[in-house]
Amino acid sequence: MDGLLEEDDAPVKLLSIHLPSNKPLHFRRLVENLVSTAADPRCFEVVVKIDVGDAAMQQVIAEIRRDIPVNLTAVVSERFPSYFHAYMGLNECLRASDPEYYFCWHINDEILIETPHWDTALARYVDFFPDGFFRLKVDRRKMFYNFFDIEEICGWADYPIVPRRWLDATEIWSPCHGAEVFQEGVALYLARAGYYRSIPFDELVVGGDIPGKNLSPEKELLRAQGIPLHWDLLMSVKVQELMARAARKIQLLIIAHEHRLEEFELREDPRRRVIVLLYRGRVHVWLSYAIDHVRLSLRQFDHVARRNVPWSLWGKPRAYRMAVPIYRALWCGVTLAIALLKVPVGLAMGVPWAALVAATRHPEWRSIPEEKMNSWFSAVRRRVLRMVPRWAMRAVLNLLRQDLALARVDPAKLAWDRPVLVLRSGNMGRMRAFFEELAQHPQIPALHVLSHAHDEDAIRAMAPRDITFHAYPVPGRYWLEHVPAAILERLRSEGFGMLAFLDTGAADDLLTEVDRLLTAIAENRMICFCDDGAFAAVVSRHRRANSGRPDQIGDAWGLRELGPARDRHP
Repeated sequence: MDGLLEEDDAPVKLLSIHLPSNKPLHFRRLVENLVSTAADPRCFEVVVKIDVGDAAMQQVIAEIRRDIPVNLTAVVSERFPSYFHAYMGLNECLRASDPEYYFCWHINDEILIETPHWDTALARYVDFFPDGFFRLKVDRRKMFYNFFDIEEICGWADYPIVPRRWLDATEIWSPCHGAEVFQEGVALYLARAGYYRSIPFDELVVGGDIPGKNLSPEKELLRAQGIPLHWDLLMSVKVQELMARAARKIQLLIIAHEHRLEEFELREDPRRRVIVLLYRGRVHVWLSYAIDHVRLSLRQFDHVARRNVPWSLWGKPRAYRMAVPIYRALWCGVTLAIALLKVPVGLAMGVPWAALVAATRHPEWRSIPEEKMNSWFSAVRRRVLRMVPRWAMRAVLNLLRQDLALARVDPAKLAWDRPVLVLRSGNMGRMRAFFEELAQHPQIPALHVLSHAHDEDAIRAMAPRDITFHAYPVPGRYWLEHVPAAILERLRSEGFGMLAFLDTGAADDLLTEVDRLLTAIAENRMICFCDDGAFAAVVSRHRRANSGRPDQIGDAWGLRELGPARDRHP
């Protein structure tokens, strides 16, 4: 453990362990296990929440402090109403813990660590990401899985180890039952923004008792009845918005570290659900944590109505319990109707009767046994594909939304007497056509190009004049968060009259990200170069529909600070 000692031989503050407990024997067994398996027991602290008047727990804590060399802190508070309110105890432990410890870990008193010198293994993950925002996954049932659906993260109880900086950003362990799932939901929303920060910690093996094994039959029944209700609360729109808010805040702090911003400030507009990163009094990046409340509410209702779980509707409002059977009946009726419609459609297409019977019994072709998927399936698939348009409906809607976001502009009215920035996207033929247009305007004082580094030689070869090339450091599509701070400041200072984007065939979400990037350089300067050689501007309402950045920062915009200096990068 020499690697965990500071220069003055003082132990490094590595891990702060948080848990509520009302089982004295289990708690002492846990502390003894932590101390006996650690290489240096001084590197961690244990913060335990106990109930007011729990004499047995107070006695065992006094005995542990007398007999075992461990840093132990007890938080004594009122007993929370039920097992499903244990998150309140975890939040109390977080507030009472020493903020100097690098990692935090919330557990229960029934586990045991089976890995000798587990702290030495954990110390190797210090600054695994230099910005300090990541999670170490402990449960082997979830360790090597990537989750894409929010409901999937409820499968097993995982006790992630997270840096203190992560919890400083999320502010709490959880606002409701399921602290480990709430934190994994934050990681999922962060991953949707392109930051994958869940790391398998397979060196740590956790054993002990199965959670809930030591319960009486009455308590076991109450817990089983309450789990669906509290899981639904955890997956509610309100809590998911808190997950998205925490993820956006972590994303902004990561961006501040990537751009090496020494002094910055985070402010939030709760009404617009926007968080702004201010650097030197100017908006550096803004992000919206708004989610689709209607879609997620309908999706949750559909999930609850279709699941087959005991006590699935226990504790739900009366109207909710009445609506679920009606929805189930309608859903079954629609499914049956779709299955029966295959019969006349299949007969009209010439499908054999035996094949139609098999397809009707199994409404989804993926569930048909493999031995029945013979030549008739290939014939049906070929005939159906001839009837389906080549473009998917989503692609058509994306192009329609993008067309509505563009308005044609007279080239004579563009600011050709000021510097021009070109954001290269699409094929090089589009770039060559745009350069041919620029050649007709020799009065342009300066030409700048933002593109990937591997395109620099080809772009310089076809450019009609000298250019200033700015290398975009990340492969793939353009994101404002990935533009280096030095390049962004340089571009802001050039005073561009036109910010040209070439790929007007992009999907609407890509057009939105490009709009955000170029708006951060100069507002109301974005021009698209269309396929037919015409110019078009992005309609302003398109930016407002995507939570556009504010024109001014101040009290009039309703911003509030997000916290003290812990939100600033050291």
